[in-house]
Amino acid sequence: MNLNLKKTIRISSFVTMTFYLGVICAETAVIRIQKQVTVKAGFVKLKDVATIQENDEKLRSRLEEIVLTPTPPSGRKTRLRFDTIRLRLNALGFDMTEIEFQGNSSVTVYGFGKNNPNIRLTAGQIRLKKARQRKTVQLAEENVQREVGNYLRRIAPELGIVKLELDLKPGDVTKILKSEIPGWDISGGAPPWDRPQLFRIRFLDEYEIVQTINISVKVSPQPAIVVARYDIPRGQILTRKDLELTQVANVKEGIVRIEQVLGRETVKTLRREKPIRPNDIKKVPLVRRGDIVTVISQFGGIRAERNMIASDEGGMGDVIVVTTTDRKEKVFATISGLRTAAISAAKKKHYDSQVRPAGGLKIQYVPTSAISRSSRRKTVSRRTPKSRPPGILHPYGARRVRK
Repeated sequence: MNLNLKKTIRISSFVTMTFYLGVICAETAVIRIQKQVTVKAGFVKLKDVATIQENDEKLRSRLEEIVLTPTPPSGRKTRLRFDTIRLRLNALGFDMTEIEFQGNSSVTVYGFGKNNPNIRLTAGQIRLKKARQRKTVQLAEENVQREVGNYLRRIAPELGIVKLELDLKPGDVTKILKSEIPGWDISGGAPPWDRPQLFRIRFLDEYEIVQTINISVKVSPQPAIVVARYDIPRGQILTRKDLELTQVANVKEGIVRIEQVLGRETVKTLRREKPIRPNDIKKVPLVRRGDIVTVISQFGGIRAERNMIASDEGGMGDVIVVTTTDRKEKVFATISGLRTAAISAAKKKHYDSQVRPAGGLKIQYVPTSAISRSSRRKTVSRRTPKSRPPGILHPYGARRVRK
């Protein structure tokens, strides 16, 4: 009888232990991590990298839908470690004492297409893919430029507006786009600013894990250009009080010296604090088409003046064509003042050597020293008044020659 009692106690103990073990196993979720997987969706979920054993359907569904990381691009891979998955579950409030991990310590996740060599992208799909990659990199660069620019304005306000050229690594782009931008901690950078600068950026990613990246940046202060102090109407002559120098970002063309703008006339309305471009202004015309111009000819110690008609319009220093009052001869002259132009042998290179007027003649520039003495006497006796000093064919250094 004692023997039967002992057997009964042993059987009862075994059944009790089996029941408790079954209860424990039933209450513990088992996550078995795989070695490698290929994911098609945009994000990697826990069900993609592991098989989940759990009797509670609601809990199993919650575990399966947990997002772990973005899916790597086609042809790329990423590695998820056991610690990363565990931290993710812990951050979402799961009790780690009720979850058991089995299988591999890490899983390699491939973007769709890595293990599918038969899949080929069309030319249009390739262009679209590259465009998306460029847009992603551009967005990351804009975020870094904005935050580093704000940082430089705090530590070096004397730099003003700067242009930043970044050297981002492919791995940094993904980290930047997953970060919380307002919480960036930036350090680094020191004079001289014309050398490449190294900045250290620390931030929290979407899993609240501290990430650190080092970025090499070329800092280029923007040059100061001429802008209008206030709105200036069309047709106004610009003075120094109308202008100022300031730094303006992303300006392809502008004027950097106020002296290049002074005395110019506006051809359109200039807006306040907007860059003044060369096409917005013009020289004040000292000579207009049809004006009677006093042309001064200076050769050596001989000076002569003559009234001629301007065929062009121009400002100080411009070269224009002037004609005689009978419209038979044309020469080039440099505007030297209000309705005044000059010709000199020293500036012969500014003039065209030959001009063909309407009368079928051509005007050739010939210095007085190159004219033979017999030609001078013949021409002076026929074309020049007796009061004019000998040796001058024309006061403008040109003579008429038959074709």
